[in-house]
Amino acid sequence: MDNSSRLAVRSALIAVSDLERSIEFYVQVADLTVGMRDEKLVLLRSGAAGTPYLYLREQRQGTRYGQGSLGLRGLAFQVPPERLGPVERRLRHFNALLDRGRVDGPPDVEFARGYDPDRLPLVFVASAGADDPADLTNQRIANLLYGLDV
Repeated sequence: MDNSSRLAVRSALIAVSDLERSIEFYVQVADLTVGMRDEKLVLLRSGAAGTPYLYLREQRQGTRYGQGSLGLRGLAFQVPPERLGPVERRLRHFNALLDRGRVDGPPDVEFARGYDPDRLPLVFVASAGADDPADLTNQRIANLLYGLDV
């Protein structure tokens, strides 16, 4: 099957407790921009053609968030290697950085791991020389980053 006929993720929806706080976080940390907005829903995008959209929807009180809820359990962003340092600094600014590490490849992969304002686990992955790390490297990344709850 060639790449043009494969399915790809188009968007993801994250339920948040405070829409304004979450918009500020994702705009500053992930360098996303607001594309569309209404009272309880916002569309964020990276600006790169063909990249998935991220929707944030404010939920009413009583809804469970983070690791105790069903649905999205973590979110990974691919970033250029030179942008990983700025992402790490922004996560630190929000007191949301867990750690920064490396997975030996090939290709070698560096990551910054943290969480959003509602404690959704996030990882920002930078691989030198490859946009799509090899399967074995992907497995190591998944085990390291998603094997533990935040």
